[in-house]
Amino acid sequence: MRVLFIASELNPLAKVGGLADVIGALPKALKKQGVDVRIMIPKYSMIDPKQYPMQRIARRIPVRLYNRTYLVNVFTTKLPGTSITVYLIDQKDFFADGGVYYSKTALVGTFKEIERFLFFGRAALESLPHLGWKPDILHCNDWHTAFIPVWLKTIYCCHHPFYASLRTLYTIHNLANQGIGDLKLLKVANVSTRALPSLERDARNNDIDLMVQGILTSDAINTVSPTYVKEILTPEYGERLDPVLKLRQRDLYGILNGIDTDVFNPSTDVHIRQRYSVKSFEQKQINKAALQQMCGFHVDPRVPVFGMVSRLTHQKGFDLLIKLRKELIKLPMQLVILGTGDATIEKALVALSKRSSRTMCIFLKFDAKLAQMIYAGSDFFLMPSRFEPCGLGQMIAMRYGTPPVVRSTGGLADTVRHLKTGVVFHDYAAKALLAALHTAIRIYHNPHVYTALAKAGMRQDLSWGSSAQVYMRLYRKLLASHS
Repeated sequence: MRVLFIASELNPLAKVGGLADVIGALPKALKKQGVDVRIMIPKYSMIDPKQYPMQRIARRIPVRLYNRTYLVNVFTTKLPGTSITVYLIDQKDFFADGGVYYSKTALVGTFKEIERFLFFGRAALESLPHLGWKPDILHCNDWHTAFIPVWLKTIYCCHHPFYASLRTLYTIHNLANQGIGDLKLLKVANVSTRALPSLERDARNNDIDLMVQGILTSDAINTVSPTYVKEILTPEYGERLDPVLKLRQRDLYGILNGIDTDVFNPSTDVHIRQRYSVKSFEQKQINKAALQQMCGFHVDPRVPVFGMVSRLTHQKGFDLLIKLRKELIKLPMQLVILGTGDATIEKALVALSKRSSRTMCIFLKFDAKLAQMIYAGSDFFLMPSRFEPCGLGQMIAMRYGTPPVVRSTGGLADTVRHLKTGVVFHDYAAKALLAALHTAIRIYHNPHVYTALAKAGMRQDLSWGSSAQVYMRLYRKLLASHS
């Protein structure tokens, strides 16, 4: 079985959010199960060839977009610590600047972003015959690669025998980020509205939703937790796509994400002050003291530290935190937040931290090493999300013995058990979050209960092993249904 993951980001080569963690970890688990798995991403200028040695395997592949032909080179490197091949699509007009995304929030901000990933998808398809290896399944991820199944069913299906046997799985990591552009999008993609019924229907409101096209044209669709796959079939969570998803409900699956337990391992992590395990849990306090000192907090083991590592968006519940600004200052706790995103949220959090600099610290950046220090040094990890397709932060936190405080939604509901491995609240309301914080603080001041909670999280199997087996069954089903 040969599977090619096609995605916009990959940890550690080019990481913005949880998508990169999934693409960097799931293929490793599949490889252990015997799958011939490879990965394809753009060759962003931020990817350091000294850190990730590259070899060019194909050059000057013509890729047509709109009324122009671009020439593409393909490089290979290895996913660090593995034998997994990573293909890098090189074209300076599209990938030489702007990082992984042009927008700090990773949401679609401009048509330029849509053009960039339309080009990547088309270049991915054009490069396949030049790799010396042919996949059975193209595993596409989020809106950035959603148009690949459309091209397979239009431009490539009849005129290119090489592509006829390819099957597609489309994974929705975040339904809210859909990739919507005006009808110019189809001209750029060299596809007519008459090419498919899905395009014709979608164009009636004078725009094209790339995620809609991925949902309607892929051979199968999945999202990243069993609860979220149920939620998105409702108007509350469906982001206006619940009617579309219901059309494909028979082909829609929910498979829980895991984490890379080799990378996220407090007993081997080189980025934390003191390594520890469930058997030496008391050593975690050394990391807490280091984090408190770095944040300018009073170093006091009696005060619980709450950590957040997140994109600063409304999805992540920051509006609830901001509503609680007066209460947060009064609570006997310290709060450290790492992330970037919405400028309004950034401004509000900075203002709040200035008012309470002894108990609140904001780092407006992406810093993988600092993230590990927060996971290891915090007493609780806060995720009050409005919605959460899966969430990896809560699983990483539990791996590090840091009980999560979460809202019961999506993958948070699937992974955190109230008063067993964390603290769970239900209503998306500032009052409910405040009550959850009070509960966590009370638990912290009962050392026996807190330690049992933290260790229960550490003892869970949070790896990709079982989920990789579910993906393998789905891959086999795809291949069998088209044999």
